[in-house]
Formats: sequence, structure tokens, C-alpha cells
Amino acid sequence: MAKDASFYAANSVLSSGSWYKIRISSDGVYKLTYEDLVGMGIANPAHAQIWGYGGWMLDEDFSANYYDDLPQVAVWVNKGADGIFNQGDYLLFYGRGPRKITRSGQDFVQTNNPYSNYGYYFVTEGAGEPKQMDSIPSSAYSDVDVTSFSDYMIHEKEDVNLLESGREFFGESFLLNNSQDIPFNIPGIQSWDGYFFNFVLKPSSLVNLTLSLNNSVLYSRSVGPNTNSYSAATSISQFLSGTSPASETNVFNIKLSSTGIKNSYLNFLRIYFKRKLQPYGTVTFFRNDLDGLVHRYLIANATENMMVLDVTAGIAPSVQGASFANGQLSFSAQASSLREYALVDLTKNIAKPDLMGKIANQNLHALKKYDMVIVSPKTYKGYAQKLADLHYASDGLTSIVVDPTEIYNEFSSGNMDATALRRFMKMFYDRGSSDSDRPKYLLLFGSGTYNNRFINSPLSDSVKSNYLVTYQSANSLSETGSFVTDDYFGFLQEEGPLNISGAKLCLGIGRLPARNLNDAEVYLNKISAYMKDTSVGIWKNNVCFLADDAVGGSGYIPSTEMFHETQSDKYAESVNAKYPDFVVNKIYEDSYRRIEEANGYRYPDAQADLIRKLNLGQLLLNYVGHGSNRDWGHEYIMKFEDIQSLSNQHLPLWVTATCDFSRFDSYNVSGGEAALKNPKGGAIALLSTVRTVYIANNDSMSTNVYKNIFERDNGKSLRFGDIIRKSKLSFSVNDENKVRFLLLGDPALRLAYPDNTYKVKVAAINGTDISSSDTLTFSALSRVKISGQVIDASNNLASDFTGKVSCAIFDALQDVKTRDNGGDGSIFQYKNYLNTIYSGTVDVQNGVFDCEFVVPKDIAYTSNHGKMSFYAWEGQGRAAQGSFYAYKVNGTDVAGAADASGPQIDALYLNSASFVPGATVTTTPTFHVVLRDETGINLSSGLGHTINLLVDGKAQYDVTSYFVSTGSSSKEGYIEYTLPELAEGIHNLRFTVWDVNNNCSVQDVGFRVTDDSKSYASEFSLAKNPVAGPANFLFSTDAKSANISLRYDVYSPAGDLVWTHQEAGSGLTMSNHSCYWDLKTYSGESARPGVYSCKATIFINGKQQSTKTLNLIVLAQ
Repeated sequence: MAKDASFYAANSVLSSGSWYKIRISSDGVYKLTYEDLVGMGIANPAHAQIWGYGGWMLDEDFSANYYDDLPQVAVWVNKGADGIFNQGDYLLFYGRGPRKITRSGQDFVQTNNPYSNYGYYFVTEGAGEPKQMDSIPSSAYSDVDVTSFSDYMIHEKEDVNLLESGREFFGESFLLNNSQDIPFNIPGIQSWDGYFFNFVLKPSSLVNLTLSLNNSVLYSRSVGPNTNSYSAATSISQFLSGTSPASETNVFNIKLSSTGIKNSYLNFLRIYFKRKLQPYGTVTFFRNDLDGLVHRYLIANATENMMVLDVTAGIAPSVQGASFANGQLSFSAQASSLREYALVDLTKNIAKPDLMGKIANQNLHALKKYDMVIVSPKTYKGYAQKLADLHYASDGLTSIVVDPTEIYNEFSSGNMDATALRRFMKMFYDRGSSDSDRPKYLLLFGSGTYNNRFINSPLSDSVKSNYLVTYQSANSLSETGSFVTDDYFGFLQEEGPLNISGAKLCLGIGRLPARNLNDAEVYLNKISAYMKDTSVGIWKNNVCFLADDAVGGSGYIPSTEMFHETQSDKYAESVNAKYPDFVVNKIYEDSYRRIEEANGYRYPDAQADLIRKLNLGQLLLNYVGHGSNRDWGHEYIMKFEDIQSLSNQHLPLWVTATCDFSRFDSYNVSGGEAALKNPKGGAIALLSTVRTVYIANNDSMSTNVYKNIFERDNGKSLRFGDIIRKSKLSFSVNDENKVRFLLLGDPALRLAYPDNTYKVKVAAINGTDISSSDTLTFSALSRVKISGQVIDASNNLASDFTGKVSCAIFDALQDVKTRDNGGDGSIFQYKNYLNTIYSGTVDVQNGVFDCEFVVPKDIAYTSNHGKMSFYAWEGQGRAAQGSFYAYKVNGTDVAGAADASGPQIDALYLNSASFVPGATVTTTPTFHVVLRDETGINLSSGLGHTINLLVDGKAQYDVTSYFVSTGSSSKEGYIEYTLPELAEGIHNLRFTVWDVNNNCSVQDVGFRVTDDSKSYASEFSLAKNPVAGPANFLFSTDAKSANISLRYDVYSPAGDLVWTHQEAGSGLTMSNHSCYWDLKTYSGESARPGVYSCKATIFINGKQQSTKTLNLIVLAQ
């Protein structure tokens, strides 16, 4: 359901006037003096107004009444004897702190705001006097006199979160001190009503827990061992009726029967009691008992300088009429509903709020519809805006970058609160009349933490401000019950109590978990390159499915462990069946040799195959199996350190169904984050898990992912946010497990495979039209000529398509079975294309191409069909996929040409044709080789006959897929491949190539690597300083033979990033470069006068060379 658009204010009250933020730490009556208001900046304190609603956690139930924008708070004003608000006068207001108390019978239940330790309000100068508290007269009669009231005290410390997950923090540890006292001093106590405590522990054997009051045992019980590996602790909660004699001085004791009990903590202790109705300090809160009668409250030991406020209504408290006589203040009121009162002693020092300073005007309520909302802290705003600009330039997608503090100011009275962001997005949703009028995506540009309040956090204040809010579960004790999810922000149709396992997700949501500026820059650069599609090729046809083996930890169940393989194969075969143009690569661990090392079993060949395939390029990488927040599998098929060192040029989308892998809200960087923030490789995004998950439920999620991931939207590939949203909407039953799958990445980014405008098709083979022939057979050493076309959506030849096509021709489909490395009979049988018999790239001219090759000796010799996969592209950004299956690979062509010589290496060099062995090169040299062979270069992938580079006898790179034919056949061509970054020093490279007759050629070359970026001199200066108009930045360098990338960052006097600009080019074009800043910030506002920090970062040959910072003085414009 949607609220009526009229529910939302057209403009926020914060949009005009001067506003000042104030802060309180608890519920109370607070004082602002005339002098406070003047010092704050209020010109006419008589017109000072207070707006907001304090620090209680926002209600997650959208059917409950709530404030859209900030409401005005009623105040009580003391104008002194002259009746004019001036020096010495003050106003009082009732404020709510971060703890909400809800009364339930004798119990007073606290709800601590999990997002904030304070409550916030706003002060402004209005057109007239502030809203005044109403006065309520005392009732003329009463049914009963009241001289006592029900009161409570709470002892609660919040220090430790046992799982680093969920909202609950615990207090005193009993690990070393198993008996601890908790004192309470309770003046005026008359009798006990009860006690309630919560204690957690994880004993390994039977232990006794005792609660005592003043040396008398109130409660004792035995707690059995907790052996659940997913449970952090057993929770003990108990309400006890009050029976002990009342005493003002009380000592509660909690005791365990022994020390050393793991995870033993007191959560809280609440006590309830009857108390004499009298003042207990400056402000005394008291309340009625609910009986429907008219109560006459008789407040003892009062003075005539005391008043009673009815604060039940929160922002609209009222002054309760009362009479004073003989030291007693009295009033009468009906007790038909629960009322909360505050007795205020005006002669005492009433608490004052903290003054937080002036805030800028803002008006999120006036925002119109955007396709994507990007929430970003100020530190990353420049990068977020550049990302927004990239999307608009790419396909017209509109975005707005919003500061989270502004969201909190308008939608949660200045407090961080996850529901504030949800209400903000719901405002857009409700204002739209249809889905086309509503936002589609939400990007959270910043990391988050399970510790939203930063309790005992190691982070500095400057770093804390860069973290965005996270929605944590209430459960904090069970790894399978606790979670963090960003889905919460997209539940926009819910009008009742939230059912998180079944709520409808209305947005495609992603998070770029930047922890610093470097992360933000890496994310932007990777996304920019991915969107610009600079890395074209057949890698976009490749998808890889990696499965853990069928061997688990102690006590594992083989049939359950085999789910890793059976589920992976189900998804892989669904792609084969529904999307045949893609090449499915299967890496199932148990199909490879397993070895035992000192630290356990390993699969080195499987790991090498995975790295090789990533380096070749994969559009998608799917993993099913065991895992942690750093690594994959008990055999560590992918370790955290491996992820950090990946240098794959082509970035896949990672889909992982394993526990915790992308746990972004820990202080430690997760494996998923490492893949995303790796500047040289890793992932472009992850659909991944952030907590412990169940494999059966994972299957439901992954099945839905593969129903949607390659679907199209108006012919185009889906955006990542739509993939995960549609997958979660595909559930037919409620499933909480799915909220643990999140998108780490840009939700508006499309998966980089071609739209369906064009298609590659095979027209003829060896001159025979395929439409008129039966299934063909390719024999070893036979010559094959494939004639193909690029066609449009109407099956007509795309005669204007001229570019390249990469071809991958596969051997016959083979039957494979796993090895049963665990020895328990867990054998899985599946089918796979194990061998490539040809891969290469040829020209497309006017939509037509020919590809010739000789089938190598290395074929499987089966009767199954093979597969061809094609990827074509041209300079205008158009691309096409295609596939063909109507052929078999079997037998040997006895007439095939005999050949005893390996391929001819006509040229081999690094970077330049002038290279000679032993020469000095850059840290990332480009390898070049020119090849020819009379029968054909072996471009297969099987039996060790790939084209390889071996660096220093250790690092091996398969460069077969980089072969580009100079004609239409595999007889001659070239390879260009940029090596990953090498250390300075002497290196050796061995190049190995085979022909189709399995003849080998090898060439070695030695070379020296130096980091040439260190030897260049660069200068950054300002053409004029100070400036009142555009600022001219000047850059010069002597690196005229290098590639230069230059980034300017401008920071405001407050340290906020307000403008970023980046350019790149050759050393010749960038050697003397100028750039203008028009003194406009990302928000479009003119830069205010002040001193701005201007930083130039210079990259030479892809490596940062230097950073130079200058101060620019901006004058009034």
C-alpha cells in the first residue's frame, strides 16, 4: 500500500531560515536561556522555536502514525516580572533521549535506540513566538488519593556484541569474576513490585546461576551445556515478583557457580517498586496506575516553585494545573489512559542541551523523481556524483546524490536511523502514480558496521562519519538467526508490522562498501571501465561454476555435501539449456587431484584452473560450498590473499552461496570486499552472502538468480539491482535466508553481454550451407572453414557491421565423474566441454567472416556433439553473440598434412619492436609475438598444448585466447598480452607454442624491470591565486614517452570534497596541461569564499607517481 502523496510536505521546514542543532542524552526537561539563544545566533530569542521529536528509535511499522517532516515542540516560557523575554529569562521543553520505556503491567520495558546515543532537536527563529504548552486544569473531583507511584530503575551496560551482528550489546563479563554486585540507592521506596533480568552464557558443562538481593536468594537455576556451534550463548530471562522487604540501600548479586564460563555476560537488570510521591531532584518523573478512576495526586515535600508537566504526548506536553498548600502540591486527573508526568523544580539547575552548531538549509522533501538515489557521505560525494554522471551519459539514467545526515535531519529528527532512509525512499514511492514515476535503484556509497553507535569502536571520528547506517536483526546470539540486510530500505509497500521474510522488495539495492577514499576511487575506476566497455572480447561469453567437494568437517553427511556439486551443475545446465551462446566452464573440486599438506588437504590443480580461467576472462563466477568471511572451502580453493593478488583484466560478477563471504559490516575486510576493492582484478560486483546461510535455502535463491540473470529488459541485459530484486521476488514462500544475500556493487550497472540487436550465425562449413546438411563431423588433422554472418533482429545480414569476431570451437561433449577424494562413495557424474580445438579472432567485413583451422590431434574421439561460440564487436559499440552445435568431433583425417616442425616465431619482444634481450622495460610490460605455421597454430585448451608464458619459472599465463589471426586461418597471427605488475630487477620469460601436430617451439628472453615512474619530474601550479573567477590548474611533466593520468581533487575549507576532475593521455599531449575549475561544487553552488585545498595526483604508466597539494584562496564572486 502507498500513503497519499499529500501526506508528505512539499518543502521541509529546514529549507529556509537559520537552524541550529541541539542534543540531549536522555528523556528530560531541558532549559534554554535567553543568553544561550543569543550565543547560538538567534537574533530575536523571543521568537525562538524548537522542532523535532528526539531520539527514540523510529517505528518500523508504517501503519503507525509518524511525523513526515519535523514538528514544532511546545515549550514553556519564563518571561520574568516584566513579561518580556529578555536577559535572565528562559524556556523549557520536554525532550526524548535514545531510550524508550513502554509499560506493560508491572513491567517497564526499555528499547534502546540501536542507531544513536542521543536525541536531537533543532532551534530556529520563527516569525512569531514559539508554540506554547497548553494548560490543563485539575479535575474538580477525585475518586482516590495517590501518595505513591510505580517506578523503576534499570542497570544496563552496553559494551560487547558477541557475534558482531545484531542490535544487542551486553555488559559485565563474568568470565573471570563470577560473582558481581549491582547496587541501587532508592530514596522513598515503599515496597517491591518485581525484578527482571537477562543473562547470557555458553557453558560447556552444567553451571548454576543465582540472583540475590541483600544476601537473600531470589532466583537460582541450573543451566545445561550449550553445544550448538551456531549459538553464541544461551539467554536466560526471568521476571520475579517482589517479595523482599523494602530498603533504600540495596545490593543485587549475580553469581555463577564457577569462573571460566564462555560468553557469560549480564545484559540488564530492571527493578520495579512503589515509591513515595515527592520530588527526587530537579526533575522527577512519575505516572499513574491504569484503573479508570480520577486520581488526586498529593505530592509531598513540594514547594510553590514546582510545576507539573504532562509529557505523555512527547512534542506537545502540557502544564498540569495544580494547587500548593502546606508543603503539598496536588492535582486531580482521570486515569483512563497511561499518563507520564514530570515534576519540575524551577529553583534548581535544570539541564541544558548540548549545542551542536548551525546547519545548512536543506530540502529533500522538494526533490523530484530520479531513477537512482545514491546515499553518500560528504567524503565520497565527488566520486558518487561522477558515478551518477557516468550513468546519465551512458543511457540517460538519472541519479541524485544525497548526504545521509540530511536524510536523518528531515526524516528522523537528526538521529541516524535505518527507518529514516526507508521513509525517505517511501516518500518517492508514494508520490509516484506508477512504477515509471518511482525510483528503481538505491546505491549506498559507503561501508557500514554492525556497531551503528560505534560502542568502544576503534575507528576515529573522521572515519566514523564515512560509515552508512546498517539494518541489523534483533537477534544477536544465533549465527543462523542474526543478520544484516540492505533489503530493509526497499520494503516500501509494507503498511503493517514488518514481515522481513516475506516483504516485497521494491528497489534494486546495492552497496559500494568504501572504507576510505582509495576504495571509492577504485570502485569508480572499475565501474567506469566496465561501463565504457574498453575490454571487449569473447570472455563475455564465459561463465564459470565452481563447486566445493563432497567432504565437509567432522561428522559431515556425504549426501548433503554433494549438494555443492548437484546444485552447481543444475545452475550450469540451466544456462546451457536456456542461453546456449554462453560457454559454461565447470570446476568441481572433486574432479581434480587432492593432495595432503601440513595444514590439511588442498586442490592445487583446481585452484590453478580457476586462476587460469579468471585470467582468460569470465563474465560470471559462481561458487557453491563452504566458506568464511575471508576464504572458500576447507581446502582453501580461494584464499583472502589470493583474492588480493588477483590480476584478471576482465572483471566477472561473482555469485557466491557460502557463509559470511561478503560480511561488509565487520571491522575486518571480508573476502567479498577484497574482490571488489582490488584495483588490478577481482570482481566488478558480488551477489553474495553476508551471514551464515543454509545450503537448501541457498538453492532457492540461486535457482531464482539463474531464472533472471540473463533475461533482458527491452533487449538489454539486466542491471545488477534488477537481477537481485527479481530473484528475491521470485520466492513463492517466505524465506528469511534471502535477506542475507546482498549486492555489493552498483545496482544500475548492466551485466556486460550484448543486447539482442545482432546475432552471430554460422552460414556454411567447408562451403556447404548448414541448412541443407546433416550433422557434420570434424576429424583430427582435417581442415575446417567456417563461414559466418552477423545478422540483425530480423535475420537480415548486418552489412554495415565491420569489426572482429572471436571464435571458440570446442571438442565433443564429454562424460565426467568426480574422483571421490573423500573415499565415502560420493561420486558425481556430469557433462562438460573439456577441450577447445580452436580459438582465435578474425575480421568481420560487411557482416561476413571466415574462420579456418586444422583440427589438432588432441581430440576426445567420442560420438557426442561439439559446440561453437562466437563474439563479434565493432568500433561503434555494437556487439553480438552466437553459437552452433550441429557437428561432431571424431576420427582422424589420414590425408591430413604431416608436419615435424614447430611454429615459426617471427618476432618476440616487450613493449617495442626495438626491444633486445636484456633490455629494461616498465613494471607492466606488454608482450608481443608474431607466429606462423604451415599447418596451423594449436589453439586448443587440452592436454598441455596451450600457448603459455612462464615468468621466472613460477607465474604461468595461458595466452591462447589472445591469438589474433592476420588472415582468416590459424596459420599466422599475433598475440599481445600485458603482464601483471612485476617487481624491479632481472626476470626471465619463456614462451611456448604448439602446432596442430603437437610440435613445440620455445623461446626464452631475459629482461630487466625498473619503475620508470620514479624517474620523471612533474609540477603542479596555479595560474592565479587568489581568484574570484575560474581557477586555472597547470601541470607539466618530462614523461613524454609515458602514459599519463591526472586527477584533481578540491576540498572545501571544512575538508569536504567539492570537485573532482580526471584526464588521461600520452606524455606528449599531457606534458603541458591546463584545466579550469569554474568554482562550482558538485551541488551546483558557487564555492564560498575561503581557502580551498587543491590536490593533484599524477599516475605514470598506471602507477601513482606523486601527489601535490596547493592552497587556493577563493574570493567573493
